[in-house]
Amino acid sequence: MHRSHLVRTIISPRHSRIGIVLAVAAVAGLMVVPAGPAAAAGTTTVLTVCRDAELRQAIDALPDGGTIRFGCDGTITINPDKGSIEVFKSLTLDGNGRKVTISGGGRSQIFFMSGPITVVMRGFTMQDGAGLSFGFGGGAMFFGGTRLVVDDMRFLNNKAGVGDSGGDFFSGAGGAISVFGPRAELVVTKSEFAGNSAICGLTCAGGGGALSLRSGGSSLIQTSIFRDNHDLGGDGGGAIAASYTNFSSLFTLSGGVTIDRSTFVNNRSDTSPFRSSDGRPTPGGGAIVSLGHPLTITASTFNANIADVNIVFGVGIQSSGGAVRSGIPRFDEAPRWPTSITGSTFVGNAARGTASQGGAISVDDQPVRISASVLTKNTADRGAALNILGDGVTIANSQFVANISPPALGEPGAVWTAGNTTFAGTQLLNNTAGCYLAFDAKVIDQGRNVERPGNSCGFR
Repeated sequence: MHRSHLVRTIISPRHSRIGIVLAVAAVAGLMVVPAGPAAAAGTTTVLTVCRDAELRQAIDALPDGGTIRFGCDGTITINPDKGSIEVFKSLTLDGNGRKVTISGGGRSQIFFMSGPITVVMRGFTMQDGAGLSFGFGGGAMFFGGTRLVVDDMRFLNNKAGVGDSGGDFFSGAGGAISVFGPRAELVVTKSEFAGNSAICGLTCAGGGGALSLRSGGSSLIQTSIFRDNHDLGGDGGGAIAASYTNFSSLFTLSGGVTIDRSTFVNNRSDTSPFRSSDGRPTPGGGAIVSLGHPLTITASTFNANIADVNIVFGVGIQSSGGAVRSGIPRFDEAPRWPTSITGSTFVGNAARGTASQGGAISVDDQPVRISASVLTKNTADRGAALNILGDGVTIANSQFVANISPPALGEPGAVWTAGNTTFAGTQLLNNTAGCYLAFDAKVIDQGRNVERPGNSCGFR
C-alpha cells in the first residue's frame, strides 16, 4: 500500500479512536513481515547533482540492494509539496567522503521507509526534518522495516510532532528517527544526534527526543554522542525512548537495547503529569527511558541530563531518572527484563519536581546490576543518585560521591531503595546521606563497602 493512502486511511477524522488504533495495528503487521534472503549487492549509482529531484530519481531507479554514492557536495532540501522520500527496497546511501546534508527545511520529514528491507546510511547529515502532525513520528526518518544501520551520521535539529500539541498517535515519537514494528532492528555507530526534539500532546504517544524504539528487534547504539535533545510531553527519554506503555504500544515489543561507549550531555525529558494516572512514577529519563525492554549500558558517560515535569498540560509533581529510567511498563503481567550498567559515569544529572526520584538512575520492579561505575553530584528528592523499587538489585565496585537530596521530604540518601539491595566493594562518600531504606527494605552487605560520613546503609 502506498504510504500516502496508508496515512490518510489511519488518520482520517471520520474514524473513531478505537478504529484508528485497530487500523494502526493492522498496518504495522503488514509493514514488518520477515525479510527474505538478502538481496545481491546490486548496482552502484553515483549522484553527481545534489538536488531533491535527482536523489528521488536515483532511488526510484536503483535495483533492490543497490548503493547510491554521493559525488557532489551541498545541501539537498526536500520539496515539501512532494513530502518525504519513500523507500520500500533495500539500499545503501553512502556519503562517500563528500560534504552532503539532506534537509527537511523545517517543513518536511526526510525519509519514510517501510517493508522487509535493510537500509544502510553512512557519512552525511540529516537536519531540519519535521515529522507529520499525524502518523508514525520520526522528524528526519520513520523506519517500519527489518533493519536500519546508521554509521558516521549526523542528525541535527529534527523535530517530530508539529506545534505545541504534537498531533495524535505516534506522531510525537523520535525527533530524529522512529523505529517501529515487532521485528525492526537498529544499529547506530559513530554518529551524532544534537538538538532534536519530540513533542507530544494529551492524545499522542511520543518520547525519544532523538530516537524512538518501539521495536521487537534489538537496538545497538555504539560510540555515539547525544546532546541537547528534548522530549516534551511524551513517554519520556530526552534522547532515547524504548517504550512499551499503555499510551504508546500495541504489541509486546521486547527488543533489547544496548548502549556502548556513548555520551549523553544536556538532554532533557519533560513528561506530562497525566502519564502517571495509574500511580506509577512518570516515565522520565532525561537521557534514556526503557520500559518493557532489556537495557544494557557499558562504558558510557551521562552529564547534566534532566528529567522534569511538563507543566504545559497541567501541574505535575514527580519525575524519575535524571539520566536513565528503566523498569516495567504499566501492565503487571509484563516480564521483568534486566537492566545492566557497567563501567559508566553519571555526573550532574537531576530529577526535578516534588518527590522526584533517582537523580541519575531510577529503576522500577526490574532486576538491576550496577558495577564499576561512578555516580557523582546528581540530585533528586528521593535517591539523589539511584532510586530503586523492587528486589534483585546488586551494586558492585562502584562509587557514589557528593550526591545531594534536599531534606524537605526527610528521605535523603544517595541510594533510595524499597527492596533488598546487595552492595559489594562500593564506596558512598560525602553524600547528603548514604542510604534511605523505605518500607521493609534491607541492605545485603557482601563486604568491602564504605560509607562516610555516617552509616545509614548499615554496612559492617
